[in-house]
Amino acid sequence: MKGYAVGSDGRSRSWVKMFKTITGRCAWSSASYPFGSARWTRSFIKPPKGYMYAYIDWKFQEPCISAYLSKDKNLIEDVQSGDVYLACAKRVRAVPEDATKGTHGTERGIYKRGVLATQYQMGAESLAHQLKISLKHGRNVHIKIKKAYPTYFNWSNRIVQKLQGRGRVQTLYGWTRHNAVGHYQNLRSLGNWPIQSNGAEMLRAATMEVIHAGLEVHGVIHDALLVLIPLKDHEHWIKLAQQKMKDVAYEITGGSIDTDVEEIRENWWQEKNESKDGPGDLFQEIMELIDEVEKEDVGSDRPMPSVTSTNAGTSS
Repeated sequence: MKGYAVGSDGRSRSWVKMFKTITGRCAWSSASYPFGSARWTRSFIKPPKGYMYAYIDWKFQEPCISAYLSKDKNLIEDVQSGDVYLACAKRVRAVPEDATKGTHGTERGIYKRGVLATQYQMGAESLAHQLKISLKHGRNVHIKIKKAYPTYFNWSNRIVQKLQGRGRVQTLYGWTRHNAVGHYQNLRSLGNWPIQSNGAEMLRAATMEVIHAGLEVHGVIHDALLVLIPLKDHEHWIKLAQQKMKDVAYEITGGSIDTDVEEIRENWWQEKNESKDGPGDLFQEIMELIDEVEKEDVGSDRPMPSVTSTNAGTSS
């Protein structure tokens, strides 16, 4: 945690480098940003007195972007089902119609990775290796997903061909990718670019809209915002932030993308587990060790550190 620079206001600020990457996605440092480092470090995040945090993330952002921009009816139907990965598994008859995440979690996991990986041109062999399944099984999953969403894959191929032929493609708000025509180009990178760049555009636009609505954005994450919310009328403010994110998603993709919310009123404790090695367990162990050291230091009166991601958090 040597990279964390906590100011006199108790806030830790970090460069997220969203304009440094090809896609416009954030590329923060794992040494200075809690959302880029080990999960247990998020437990240091704590809202100031009179406030809470709302961690608001888009549900199934990448499959939704793929569905709405490509106008693939099958994919749109599946993303609107509430669980696109399980819906995909049902569509290709890998699981029965009454399957749930609880009853067929393994199969859902396979199609989750399969859907995301095939979106950026991953081949069957690489998919099988990533999923740790047989090559035959990997090819079967790969083929079924391709057949399930033909409109999307045709659209994606046209984007790649445009990049290869013209050497240039843009998002709605003008984020541009340039490629030297005739030079080697990574097809996975080209195929993934429209999804990631539009996701990044959603994040930037949502950040501005939420700030213009009178709230502070204290962290930008891959598909989420960490928003400082006044405790007074907090339900109103959370719904306002969610609506701003939903409006931005519709403007960019032409479709509705819902959000999930996690409320944080004290330190953002992460999950614990029975084996005592979860992110929350590690944080608790570290803080207990710090408490022991502070008790030994009779003259010490140091408060527990409280930091946030880019522009928030105060000690209390």
